[in-house]
Amino acid sequence: MSSIYPKDLYQQLEFDQILIDLSRRCIGAPAQARCLLLPLLIDKEAIDLAIAQVESYLRFTEAQKRLRVQSYQPMDEAFRWLEIEESVLPIESIISLRDQMNMIVAWRKVFDDEMNQTYLPIYQILEQTEPLPALLASIERIFDEEGEVRNNASTELSRLRKQIQSRTSALDHAFNQSMSHYRNQGFLADNLESHRSGRRVMAVLAEYKRKVKGIILDESSSGRTVFIEPQEAIALDNEISELKNEERREIRRILKELTREMSVHLEQLKSHFQVIVEVDILQAKTAQAKVLGAQAPSVKDVPGLQLSEAKHPLLLLKHPKEQEKVIPFDLSLNQEQRITLISGPNAGGKTITLKTVGLLTLMLQSGLLIPASSESRLGIFRFVFADIGDQQSLENDLSTYHSHLNNMRELTTNADPSTLFLIDEFGSGTEPAAGGAIAESILNMLQKKKALGVITSHYRNLKIFASNHPAIQNASMAFDKQALRPTFQLRQGTPGSSFAFEMAHRSGLHKDIINQARNKLGRKAGRLEYLLTSLENEKHVVDKKVKKLAQKEADLEKLIKSYDRMQLELEVKRKRLKLQEKTQKLQEETRANKKLEKIIRQIREKEKLEDAKVLAASLKKSKKALEERVVELKEEINGSNTQNYSNRPLQVGDYAKMKSGDTNGKIDRIDKDKATLIVGNLRLDVNLNDLTHSRAPIDLHNTRSIKTHIAAADEVFRKLDIRGLRRDQALQRLEKFIDKALVANLGSVEIIHGKGNGTLRNLVKEKLREYSHSFHAYHPEPNRGGEGVTLVDLQGLGT
Repeated sequence: MSSIYPKDLYQQLEFDQILIDLSRRCIGAPAQARCLLLPLLIDKEAIDLAIAQVESYLRFTEAQKRLRVQSYQPMDEAFRWLEIEESVLPIESIISLRDQMNMIVAWRKVFDDEMNQTYLPIYQILEQTEPLPALLASIERIFDEEGEVRNNASTELSRLRKQIQSRTSALDHAFNQSMSHYRNQGFLADNLESHRSGRRVMAVLAEYKRKVKGIILDESSSGRTVFIEPQEAIALDNEISELKNEERREIRRILKELTREMSVHLEQLKSHFQVIVEVDILQAKTAQAKVLGAQAPSVKDVPGLQLSEAKHPLLLLKHPKEQEKVIPFDLSLNQEQRITLISGPNAGGKTITLKTVGLLTLMLQSGLLIPASSESRLGIFRFVFADIGDQQSLENDLSTYHSHLNNMRELTTNADPSTLFLIDEFGSGTEPAAGGAIAESILNMLQKKKALGVITSHYRNLKIFASNHPAIQNASMAFDKQALRPTFQLRQGTPGSSFAFEMAHRSGLHKDIINQARNKLGRKAGRLEYLLTSLENEKHVVDKKVKKLAQKEADLEKLIKSYDRMQLELEVKRKRLKLQEKTQKLQEETRANKKLEKIIRQIREKEKLEDAKVLAASLKKSKKALEERVVELKEEINGSNTQNYSNRPLQVGDYAKMKSGDTNGKIDRIDKDKATLIVGNLRLDVNLNDLTHSRAPIDLHNTRSIKTHIAAADEVFRKLDIRGLRRDQALQRLEKFIDKALVANLGSVEIIHGKGNGTLRNLVKEKLREYSHSFHAYHPEPNRGGEGVTLVDLQGLGT
């Protein structure tokens, strides 16, 4: 987990507001609480997985699909009950767990085999759950949809409830008879009946209470009415109370049995709950990403960032209908230019830009998509530091500047190449000359420690320091001099002026005050600021031109080398054509020899031996001349490849060719008189004596090579899907696919076989082992298919 400083860094950058917004988009209280405490991840695989899950769910919702999250509550107390033997889980907790199990069942029904692969990162979340149909059936047998215990939850409960119903009917009949009798005699008050202590009573006028048979359970506050349970109902009411006690004991027994059954599946129930929270957070992340128009950048292992079209997320959240008015910016931090110093007018957007860099870094490492182009690239930082705003503390007796210095001590002590620091108004809070000098020294130490960061400042000495140091780049917020207002656009490579007098004029300050201030500062100071800015702008332009010239020089060098190689290849081809022509003639002479033998036989038959000898000598001489020319041409061709080599022995890493052919490759291993020669994607074991020195294979101009590669790759798909095939079909498809890939000189291929019981996966491994070529086969990350896919590197990295 990444560390931060100071403790209120989230508040300084307002990242807490991002988390609060995310929390409000959650359904359940557990997910809401977890959103406020999202950890900062430092593991690339964990970040990639979190981002892939949000991207996948975003596509899921765009396809008009959804995992509906119902309201749910924390289950910590329920899980503690289930850990206690012979405990009885409250009915509310049982119903909550039942609803969660039903939610998981409904979610899993959404997915089929095709969707499992299409939305794999989501499905992998659901795979953490295990359906519990038997337990769910037990709960459904006991409780109805409203969460009430069913009458038939047990035989005993059914009997008791029937008795209660019967005795209650008898009680109603007896009570109604008594009430009708006393009402006719005028003994009852206007409200006739009521309930006291859970028992049904008659409202009797106080003067008649001794004429009514029964038990007085209560009287009115005025004492004019007494509440009497009639004598005819007392026995029945007592019997019903006892039956209800038995009913409660039977329900407790049923719940105790059910709790025991649920405790067996405690871990699965916990897993269900965690997945529900995870999906709840995922749908909140997706909802927030939609509002922000957020995308997934590339994630790199090394610290650094390259933001493209980045926007401040809180501005987008606060102004959802005016998001197009939020001005994006581009900014890069890398190992060559590790620090960016932003200058420019106040209220020009310096702090907004600085905070945006911090917010997008924290969002990414929290598994959130960011409001920036998908072309953006962000690295991973292990330490994030910020010093923004007024740090004064009356409680700790710290002035603003003293607090800034404490922060700088912490930063300079702990900074390293994996640090991202963000400092606003660097060096301010004290006398400018001293503050600027201290700030410059701190900046120098930070660049020596190779930390990455963004700072804002108005100090001239820092701008000069940045312009003289290659690891630090100036940047500025643009200002419209005619309209006298900032444009909020970031310009990299050039420092900016504070435009203090222009901003003072725009604010309505009296012109006499502004003129007097200009006079006090002096024209030379203003002129110096202008010259410094102009010189830095010119230096930036010159640096760009120098880089372009260097690139052009490098390109020219490549072209010259390519031309030389092409010329050499043409010469070699010309000589090979000659060799081919002579070889063809030699073959014709060989055929003539056969004719000669036939003639000799005929001559012998005619006893003309002398004529045959003359003819044979002539043909032999002609053949010898051709053979000598063939040898001469071969030596010329081989000489063009070996002219720079001495007679030294062949070594590992040398390029060599077969003496008996044109096979050319690189020596990978030498073992006594044997050598392993790498030719393209093949490894050949040959006798060392059969090899001779040669040049590296000629690489034609890049354009031709690329076209050839693409042409071959067009004929061979890089991906093969063998899911659903029989073994013999899969083997046939595999062999043809790998052979074509090797012929086309592809770097890698992808074979989709699915997970299943692993039969097809093992089949792929067996087939790859049949080749003498050494492959590197492995499974990709879970978000790319995991064990359902095998990636094969055809470059022979070893297994």
